[in-house]
Amino acid sequence: MILPSLTAEDISLILFQLLSSTILLVIILFISKYKALNIGNRIITAGIRGFLQLLTLSLFLTYIFSITSIVYQFLVLAFMIVFGALTISKRIDVDNIFWLEIKALSVSVYVVMSIVTIIGAIPISHPEIFIPIGGMAVGNAMNISYLTLNSIKKEIDNRKDQIEAALCLGFTPELAIEELQILSTSLSTGVTPSMNNLRTLGLVFIPGLMTGLLIGGINPVTAAIYQIMIFFVIIAGGLIASIVASKLFIDELFDKETQNYRY
Repeated sequence: MILPSLTAEDISLILFQLLSSTILLVIILFISKYKALNIGNRIITAGIRGFLQLLTLSLFLTYIFSITSIVYQFLVLAFMIVFGALTISKRIDVDNIFWLEIKALSVSVYVVMSIVTIIGAIPISHPEIFIPIGGMAVGNAMNISYLTLNSIKKEIDNRKDQIEAALCLGFTPELAIEELQILSTSLSTGVTPSMNNLRTLGLVFIPGLMTGLLIGGINPVTAAIYQIMIFFVIIAGGLIASIVASKLFIDELFDKETQNYRY
């Protein structure tokens, strides 16, 4: 395990670095208070939760990376998917959002990871590579689909009159939303942050995976190829998740019989 190998000096240094980093937290809390952002409590809660989750993960990394069974590796991804869907369900107040995200993330992540595994881009025999990349696919698909669904909800709320007019003309909710370009705009909104990172890759945005590979002694060209592939995984997975989630989301927003907007 990781912790028993730490010396007293290592632990002291880690605690000092942790306490030092709280200076940034104080700055964030000050800005939140000064600008009335009301995000202070959420940042503290998210920070503590994230730290504890990473600490727990570090305790099990040795075991997780020793899993060579394909089934178990995909089960690890399923565990991540559940928590990703649970996170979104707490941020979007729509019925059955948890289950529709489970479906969207599952389709997205399993399709993308299966493709890169079948073509040999990611070796399934190396869980220390497959699982972290799968985690990136889950996390980014979660974020992109959340941004997409949130944008759809806001656009529908702001353009109810136009949607109702389209429905009166015989359009289905899905067709009305597509004709009003709400879906395409929302998909673009969801994927834009990842596209911005891709455009500035190596100039403004220095990805952690490539840095880790370089530190580990991997050839720079190989590291760059891996990193580009990861971004393709992220964007493809995010778009697939968003498209699937959008279809299910729109069905949930409108009554199937009356086609009335439920929210």
